[in-house]
Amino acid sequence: MILVASFLGSAGPAAAATGPSQPKPGPVPSSWQDPLCEVDGGPWSNSPECVPPKEVPQPPTTPPTCDGAVFCRATYEQMEKAGFDTSVMRANDKAMMASLPVSLAAAASVTYYLGWLNFYLYNNTNCSGTVKDSNHCGWVYHKYQIFVDGNPKPGVHTSSYPARSGNNDPADMWTPNTGPQPRSWGSSSPGVSSGHWRWGWMNGSFTGYDADASDPFYPGKWRLDPWTLWKGSGQSGTQRSSFEVHGGTGTHAFSVARTQGCVRLPSGSITSLKSMWNNYTDNR
Repeated sequence: MILVASFLGSAGPAAAATGPSQPKPGPVPSSWQDPLCEVDGGPWSNSPECVPPKEVPQPPTTPPTCDGAVFCRATYEQMEKAGFDTSVMRANDKAMMASLPVSLAAAASVTYYLGWLNFYLYNNTNCSGTVKDSNHCGWVYHKYQIFVDGNPKPGVHTSSYPARSGNNDPADMWTPNTGPQPRSWGSSSPGVSSGHWRWGWMNGSFTGYDADASDPFYPGKWRLDPWTLWKGSGQSGTQRSSFEVHGGTGTHAFSVARTQGCVRLPSGSITSLKSMWNNYTDNR
């Protein structure tokens, strides 16, 4: 599966590259799910101890639901009628679809959903229905294009969810445990940041959806690859790592709590997003 989580923007030169491992003092992670693997900028994040096995058991699939979504499987035209400007989104979706490898079943009469995920961080715009923090407002969009008998059908279907990442301030994207996810490519859109990940992967291995009942993540999460990013080169550069898309409840609820860099959605939106993952993301 190749899926993408990204800030709005068009592709450009890489802004981060994998660097050599830092020295690894202290206790060794007991497994790929050890909290030591999930420390932002931590020395173990890209180590062999933090590589998942090839087969990670997945929870049962869930039927489609629009609960927790502001737009649900909407077309560009439907979003525009609701007052949403899709001009930049259309250009970015076109580039995204061109970048995603497509593996279609050979059998005839197959309907296939090519899906991906975007995180859009806006500067003082599109703030109705989500949290405004550091003068920026975040949204996660699940998108898919339908293929029938190997042929793409016109249009992209979009479901949108309120989201936030760190303190929402792109100026802090390379500040561990504080700023939003750093981008792994540049942005040509004024006031907008850009990034690119595989959704449901960690250190090159598929992890899928991970149910998690703890308050910081409830009801679950998806890990993002690359799991570790570097700004600069080697140990003299800045490292960030361990990014996820997850929920939260209690003192970690979406409306009240920042993250340390991960993308957080309301818990109900995570449930809806999982239904999109199960039913409209065949390339997982």
